[in-house]
Amino acid sequence: MTIQGLRRVLKPASEGKGSGVSGSLRGLESGASQGSAAERLLQAVGGMWRSHGRAQMSARLVGQRAGVQASQINYYFGGFEQMLCSAQAQAIEAASQWCEARLMDLTPMDLSVAQGESFAHILAGLIEAWCTEAADLAFAWTECLLLAGRDPGYADAARQWQALWTRFFDALCARAGLSAHSALMRHFFYGEAFMHRLIWRPALDRAVLAESCVSWLRLLLSGEAGTTPLRACVQTEVCRYAPAVL
Repeated sequence: MTIQGLRRVLKPASEGKGSGVSGSLRGLESGASQGSAAERLLQAVGGMWRSHGRAQMSARLVGQRAGVQASQINYYFGGFEQMLCSAQAQAIEAASQWCEARLMDLTPMDLSVAQGESFAHILAGLIEAWCTEAADLAFAWTECLLLAGRDPGYADAARQWQALWTRFFDALCARAGLSAHSALMRHFFYGEAFMHRLIWRPALDRAVLAESCVSWLRLLLSGEAGTTPLRACVQTEVCRYAPAVL
């Protein structure tokens, strides 16, 4: 990860100002130029989006995981929230590289012949890869969206995440002849990826995901979703263990 790379991904209107992603770049530049402590802090946060979430993060815990004095957070980033925004910037760049790599994986294929159920399995594979191979990024993304709803300091990052997925699905759907459904495909991905981050029974989770993607493509292309017996079975099973709602 480089500062130049972050600046390519993040192009806010008020660069260098405020406490959001744009303002935090100054702290990241300072930390990157003065040693590896700042990078260790960012790496620690990158894993803690998944293991702790913002609600359970603290300067002390991040410092412990990074092997850095908590006081250095202010030194390198100007504050705890600024450090989290820098970690979001790093996650966005990594996610952009992930998206580019997945498009490259599919480059030799003529996706125009993969409409319908064939494309549904490609979609299911992408969702599973995002939630397993890139699980830390998946949690960073969803945490950012939750934070942006109550803290304007994360608004820049939330917009960058949305722009990233818009570009990815526009490119993917264009190659499959499904451009008219790009926005809907993206929102379907949001919902399924949000749920698929949480592992229950991996083999069954994957089967239900594939079934859901097939049903989604049928609905888009024919107006009829068809049945989803696996999903219905899992919902029944989950209800057995869910606590009663008062």
